[in-house]
Amino acid sequence: MADFYSVAASTLKDNSTFAPKMAIYTASAPSWAVFPEGIPKFDVLPPEVSG
Repeated sequence: MADFYSVAASTLKDNSTFAPKMAIYTASAPSWAVFPEGIPKFDVLPPEVSG
């Protein structure tokens, strides 16, 4: 789907190379979830990403 890839951070050997560009499905996140500052948050998958 276009230039969008979803990868679980836990699968990376060196996760210092990548940084999140957005947080998706935040509406279903637990109350204790912490999101990085400065990235856009979306309750659902944004239309421009879903195709």
